[in-house]
Order: sequence, then C-alpha cells, then structure tokens
Amino acid sequence: MAYAGGTLLLLALLWFLIFFFDRKIFTPILQRSERVFESEKAARAAADAANHAKSAFLAVMSHEIRTPLNGILGNLELLARTSLTERQQDRLNIVNSSSHALLEIINDILDFSKVEAGQMTLETIRFDLLDLIEQALAIFIPLADAKDIHLFYAIPPTLPRYYDGDPTRIRQILVNLLSNAIKLSLIHI
Repeated sequence: MAYAGGTLLLLALLWFLIFFFDRKIFTPILQRSERVFESEKAARAAADAANHAKSAFLAVMSHEIRTPLNGILGNLELLARTSLTERQQDRLNIVNSSSHALLEIINDILDFSKVEAGQMTLETIRFDLLDLIEQALAIFIPLADAKDIHLFYAIPPTLPRYYDGDPTRIRQILVNLLSNAIKLSLIHI
C-alpha cells in the first residue's frame, strides 16, 4: 500500500501522539519497567548474599576439616621416624602423599571461593615433574591393583624433569584424571 508523503507524516505524528502522550499506555509501561528493574536489583542482592554465605561456610568447613587432617599428617611424620619394613614405608608414603593431596583439595575448596571473589593466584615455583607423576600414581596403586589395572607411565628422555609452575594444580589435574580413569575402566589399561 502506497502512502503520499503527507499521509505518511500524518500517520507517524498520530503514532507518536498515541504512544508517547497517552498516559493510559505510557505510564503502565514505565511502571512495569521500574518493577522489572527493582526485581533484578533485589535478585542480584540476594545472589550476592548467597555467595557471601557460601564462601563463609566453605571457609569454616575447610578449617574444621583441615585441623584433624594436620593432626594425621603430624602423626604420619612421627611414624616415618620409626623403624619400618620397606613395605610399611611404601604404604606410609602412600598414606602421607594421599593425606597431603586431601589437604590440597581442602585448600582448593578455599581457592574456589577465592576464584569467585576474583582473588585467586597461581603459584610459580620450581617442581620435579617426574616426582609429581610418581606421587600421583602411588595414591592409586592399591585401587588399581584391586581392579586388576596396571598403572605405568612413560616419559620421553628429552622431556625436561624440572618446571616452573603450580605443582598443586598440576597434581590435582593428574589425580582427577587418574581417579576418573580407574573409576571408569572396565578393561585393563
């Protein structure tokens, strides 16, 4: 349908007058917009309060779990100073390594809260990759043996042994990968 120039201008002016000067239409639209804005503002405040409560809970629970775990680690250290057979020493090393890994997981829970708050920092220290891999594998040897899974690793001789980075995060990744691999394995690896 074609409109003459004047007719189109008249229609545009009528539309403008109807929608922007008619209080019956314009005022409710503004009121709805204000209610939506206030609802969103209240929801944002509630979400912030929930995040704060969650972070506080994680901090308290992590502390409550960490305290007895540090007692276990201290006793493991004392036990390591006694005379043990080679097999007992191997088992003690596994329990000690597992306990340290658990402590790191608990610390990671606190780190998660830090990530949400934008306060997460990664460590950059020198670490032995071979030692880190062996520690991670040692944790899972009993579980793998129980499922008749043979764990092994191969590192190319050209791969450097020492790196600068965050060994805690790398160990966490290795432990998660190994745990999932063993849990989900139905056949020999």
